[in-house]
Amino acid sequence: MTSENNGSSIHQLLFGYRSVKLAALAIFGLGLPLVGNTANAQTLYATDQINGAIYKIAQDGTVSTFATQSKAQGIIVDNIGNVYVGDYVDAQIYKYTPDGTRSSFAAVNNVYGMAFQNDGTLLATDFDSHIYQITAAGAVSTYASGLNSPFGLAIDGNGNVFVSEANSGQIYKFTPGGVKSLFSSGFTNPFALAVDSSNDVFVSDFGTKVITKITPGGSQSTFSSSNSTAPYGMAFDSNGNMALASRDGSIDKITPGGTRSAFTSVPSMPFGLAYDYSSSVPEPGAIALGVGAFSVGGLAFVRRRRRMKRSKS
Repeated sequence: MTSENNGSSIHQLLFGYRSVKLAALAIFGLGLPLVGNTANAQTLYATDQINGAIYKIAQDGTVSTFATQSKAQGIIVDNIGNVYVGDYVDAQIYKYTPDGTRSSFAAVNNVYGMAFQNDGTLLATDFDSHIYQITAAGAVSTYASGLNSPFGLAIDGNGNVFVSEANSGQIYKFTPGGVKSLFSSGFTNPFALAVDSSNDVFVSDFGTKVITKITPGGSQSTFSSSNSTAPYGMAFDSNGNMALASRDGSIDKITPGGTRSAFTSVPSMPFGLAYDYSSSVPEPGAIALGVGAFSVGGLAFVRRRRRMKRSKS
């Protein structure tokens, strides 16, 4: 794909029709797994841009409507259960309390991927070429510019920022100090990004229908693929299982070993996925150390927890 026709051609791929402006994939859901044993109490959230809905999905796959929003796309949940959703029509990132009360969090155009840094600052991609940083108060400033249609965004446990360029097929890495380098290339339409507890980066390629796993050292392998439907958002549960949204409305589960099975489905195109870890219970005798969490998955300050056993005195 070339940058000259990025808006219309990518929109054709995603939706099969054209519109005045690219319907952003806004933010791809990424939830980092909690390391160690936790009660499997997470709820999965999914956005449906076509029907303007945000769905709440129970562990058994039961789907209910959490809220409605004109063009709900990227999503993430913070560590106290607030849900954040990007809307490309309104050029807003909305915040929902656990009871569904909505408020405007920040005004950003063409938002796609989002992820939180360790200090709680939100990073959000603007498909026009930017990554913005947003404070807890909603103040917006530029983190990086000059990118070629940035889509997915994720941050690993070391604070490295990863961004996918939909048109160039490349994945870039920014160190905590802001130094940019090419991390991986050769993708067709890399959309969502996700990072697991081992700091492996996962890329959903809409063009090839493949989920690629990239180790911190840059080794690349196929994690999962499909001959029938293109992938969208990704999110990890506390056991390291990936939830994967696809264009046909299905949401699959993929084990850490790559075994894929059907989990549930929503009426149309579940773009963003995000787990709610706020109800997860640490194992007895463990200390939860907050390390910034991230997502593209969406927008939010989810905490990834590392477990340390208390020493006996």
